[in-house]
Amino acid sequence: MLRTLKEEVDIRAEAVQLVIDGKPVAVLSDQESVDQLLETYQQRYVGGLSRTPQADRSVRSGRSGQPKVKEVGFVQSVTSRPVTVDPDDVMQPHQVAEIIEAGAVAERKHTVQEGDSLWSIASRYDTTVKELLALNPNITENTLLQPGQQIVVKAKEPLLSVRVVEEVTETKSVPYKTEYVDEPKMYKGEQKVIRQGKNGTVRVTYEVTKVNGRVEAKRAVAEQVVEEPVNQVIAKGTKVVAARGTGQFRWPAIGGYVSSRYGQRGGRMHTGIDIARPASYNIVAADNGRVVFAGWDGAYGYSIIIDHNNGYRTRYAHLRSIKVRVGQVVERGQVIGVMGSTGRSTGTHLHFEVIKNGRTINPLSVL
Repeated sequence: MLRTLKEEVDIRAEAVQLVIDGKPVAVLSDQESVDQLLETYQQRYVGGLSRTPQADRSVRSGRSGQPKVKEVGFVQSVTSRPVTVDPDDVMQPHQVAEIIEAGAVAERKHTVQEGDSLWSIASRYDTTVKELLALNPNITENTLLQPGQQIVVKAKEPLLSVRVVEEVTETKSVPYKTEYVDEPKMYKGEQKVIRQGKNGTVRVTYEVTKVNGRVEAKRAVAEQVVEEPVNQVIAKGTKVVAARGTGQFRWPAIGGYVSSRYGQRGGRMHTGIDIARPASYNIVAADNGRVVFAGWDGAYGYSIIIDHNNGYRTRYAHLRSIKVRVGQVVERGQVIGVMGSTGRSTGTHLHFEVIKNGRTINPLSVL
């Protein structure tokens, strides 16, 4: 009897229909339910963020540095209208939310990022490489994707998309630059840091537009310098040394005395002089020239030979360490090594030879 009565009486209910882009989606009991649905749906992408007064539902903004919502809304046109329907057609907000979220598969463009490949993109959109190639006839499996390139993909899109415009402030490092200054007192090829560089910082405010949580656009709207970078300053040597000697030899050590002279010694020829007990162990070039030997030389130990390109050569032997290299042009008085006792030696000293036209001479005759 009740069934018969229901069939005879057409029961109708006043309700509100949700319309997206002109297409009816679902019917809810009243406008409050529609508003609740839309607010809850937006909160999926806005929840936890502070809003500026310009946002459509104002909330006091949070701490500096946190993203602040400037604007929030829907990409699609969303309206509602009163309707009279069968009570069985009225749905709860959570049911309508599921319909909206389920959405439909639609084509969209994917912007290639660094490291993307056809396989990684296919995996991201739960599809196959074969389907990607079918959607993009201009590419093949062997195509090398470039960052910024756009390819067509099919992705499930909800019926309703939330657009959020955020204001984000980031502190970024500003790299310092390097300045070079000429230093005539330093040799060409030598460099010295005069002032260490220091990066600066700048606070940049960006306007970021997101659709369903995905960044669609980002642009800088303000910039504030927090700390200017300090440029690094490097002195670059410009001093050029003539490879030809002056003919005026200087004492090759810093002080010291002749502990063994040139000439016969114990039945053997001593081809140079020995200098011991200097004020400093640094050994210097006796005149301008080019290094023709620098290294280990048997009984001489670590030694250096300088060709002065005027018929003279000088040898510096028994060194502890060498500070020049073969081919290097050195200046009269330039430090070339450190006094030592390497090779056949009985104590720390410098064995110094002067060689003229291939034969040793008494160094004291030219010093």
